Amino acid sequence: MLGYLAGSLLGSPRTLFALGRDGFLPSAFARVHPRFRTPWVAIAAHAAAVAVGALSGSFERLVVMSNVAVLAVYLLCAAAAWRLVREDVREAGAPLRLPGETVLPLLAGGLVLWILAQATAEELVVTVAVAGLSTAVYLLRRH
Repeated sequence: MLGYLAGSLLGSPRTLFALGRDGFLPSAFARVHPRFRTPWVAIAAHAAAVAVGALSGSFERLVVMSNVAVLAVYLLCAAAAWRLVREDVREAGAPLRLPGETVLPLLAGGLVLWILAQATAEELVVTVAVAGLSTAVYLLRRH
């Protein structure tokens, strides 16, 4: 568990860093420590948010909420993979081709939706609320 938490604490804040770098969050999130070359503000903010979450609820509830959030990200990744394959998006050279590459993301998305259907209404409401708030912030920052 300690290994997972350490990896999560140092890996997950990279999302906050990228959002700060790209202008979707305040630029402070993109600050890099001069000596250690790590996104220290993003790491501190992530650690603070995790601490608040850990102190405000039961472990079981936090695990389920975390799983719902991760599944939502997996669903978006499956949708993105399907679209990239369908539109034959290429960065440089020929992309990796897999048998069933147009069907696999749809199967993955279906599986994720089936797992999400097992979540409680409260968990889904919180996830939808966070997604809605995130979308609103994105749209405001974009305009």
